[in-house]
Amino acid sequence: MTVLIDNGGNYSMTLQEYLRVFDPDVRVLDGKDASPDAVAALAPGRLVIASGPAAPGRSVLPALVRQFAPQFPILGIGIGLLAVAAAFGDRIVPSKAPTSGRQANVTFDVACPIFRSLPRTAPVGLIRTLTVSPQDMPESLAVTAVDENNEITALMHREYPVYGVAFEPASLLTPNGKQILELFTKIRYY
Repeated sequence: MTVLIDNGGNYSMTLQEYLRVFDPDVRVLDGKDASPDAVAALAPGRLVIASGPAAPGRSVLPALVRQFAPQFPILGIGIGLLAVAAAFGDRIVPSKAPTSGRQANVTFDVACPIFRSLPRTAPVGLIRTLTVSPQDMPESLAVTAVDENNEITALMHREYPVYGVAFEPASLLTPNGKQILELFTKIRYY
């Protein structure tokens, strides 16, 4: 079962529909109600933190990532990527080129499990006003995608199946978005 934390982003409903193609049991938890106890009570097999307008440093999201990373796969989208980075000690900074809803070509590390069958370079629909600091990135995180400006567009944890993306997989501007979600739902962690 997949728990989707809905942070009020524009693509939450589409994201939910896409996820249900690969896992029919998707439970949605409103971002305002998200807590470690609420997530644990649902006993998910994986967690998706959807995009939204909240600030990750002032939310429970980094604590959720820290607590559940050793237990099941996590995918952070937009603010979810920032929560992943903050959970493991990276600093959140303003993006050099704030973008929302703009398509950009991204270069993927195709060794990353959620990008494994993608082309090395592909277009995505960016959602980014804040980003992570490459200078402050902890050893536990690895960059898995960058845009044309060499800004971090995706990352993963080196030990746990935890991933973050600064683009919207449920957007038409991300033609490989469904594929990324499918690859994520196939990850098992025991």
